Amino acid sequence: DAINLALRARYGPQASFTVYLNTLRLKYATGLLSMTDVPIIDVALDAGFNSVHTFIRQFKKQYQCTPTAFRKKQRTEEL
Repeated sequence: DAINLALRARYGPQASFTVYLNTLRLKYATGLLSMTDVPIIDVALDAGFNSVHTFIRQFKKQYQCTPTAFRKKQRTEEL
């Protein structure tokens, strides 16, 4: 569990490998959502999630909106 210990030392007591990995996956997904028209299910799978339901749940937890709403917001801000 050395990875979790190292992450907690750097990022705080709530840090874990899973949290760190999901953060990276979601960051990658936001790029896909912002710059492509790839379907949400493909964004989820490309970002490393095993199911679209898990992806949407984690996305909402991190960004307080659905991936679809995030994409729409990004598109309207570009105009």
